Amino acid sequence: MITWFSLWPFMSIPFLFPFLLGILPVFNVGNHEIGGPLVRQYCINQVASLIPHDIAVVLVNWFNQASYFQEILLHGVISLNIGLLFYPLFFAIGTLVIRTASWSAKTELSESKKLLNRR
Repeated sequence: MITWFSLWPFMSIPFLFPFLLGILPVFNVGNHEIGGPLVRQYCINQVASLIPHDIAVVLVNWFNQASYFQEILLHGVISLNIGLLFYPLFFAIGTLVIRTASWSAKTELSESKKLLNRR
């Protein structure tokens, strides 16, 4: 029987995917550089556009002076917030998987009982 405990890796995808994109090293795809520092900088710029200007300036200045560990921590917080946007979708998919598995097991048991009662 599938439970939420068995689906925890699935439920961690909305957080892990953006977080892992932010800690990857930089690599070239075609003529474009893609990788961690660029993703982290993009995320902080998107957050800065959502908050008041004075606080955004302080945040971006702090980010420019931050160590690698501090950048990763801030990116982890941003990734968690991005992941929270997708948790309702993943919860609905998980609920569907659990209900489908439960229905399948219930149907299989009922068919087994019918076969046993015939004998």
